[in-house]
Order: sequence, then structure tokens, then C-alpha cells
Amino acid sequence: MLQTKVTSLKGEGESPSRLERKRQKDIKVLENNRKQQLQDLKSEKERIEVELTQSKKNYDAVKARNNTLSSDLKTVKAQLNALINKGRTDDELINRLLNEKVII
Repeated sequence: MLQTKVTSLKGEGESPSRLERKRQKDIKVLENNRKQQLQDLKSEKERIEVELTQSKKNYDAVKARNNTLSSDLKTVKAQLNALINKGRTDDELINRLLNEKVII
């Protein structure tokens, strides 16, 4: 009797039932879906990495431009202060000359 049961179970294992075939097919479909999702995620990861690299380059370029503009602004402010001081000195000199002219 036990031998008969073992033989019948072995026989079932050799020829999969319709339900087992459906389950295997469903598992294969799920496996293919997971592979596709994994591939899609890998592609998206690569795209995001490229985008990140480009953003870093843009950030570095903007930072360098900002430093250059800040330096230029300091230079222009210094030149402007020098011109303002020169203008004051020139005004004082003109006033002295006018005062001397009035006195003479």
C-alpha cells in the first residue's frame, strides 16, 4: 500500500497538472515583470546619475562665476571710492584757488 502511494506521487510529479502549469506560467510572468522593472530602475538610476553629474558641473560653473563677479564688484567699489576721494580733493583744490583769486 505504501509502495502504491509512493508510485502514484511519483507519477503526479512527472506530469504536471493543469493547475501546476498555470502556476508555473504565472511565476514566469512575474519573473519577467520583475526583470523588466529591475531594468527600468537601472536605466532610471543611470539617467539620474548623469543628471546629477551635470547639475554638479553647472553648480561649479555658477560658483566660479559668482566668485569672479564678487571680485569684480570689489574692484569696482574700490575704484569708485578712489574717484569719490579724488573728486573731493579736486573740489577742495578748486575752492582754495577760488578763494585765492578773490583775495588777489
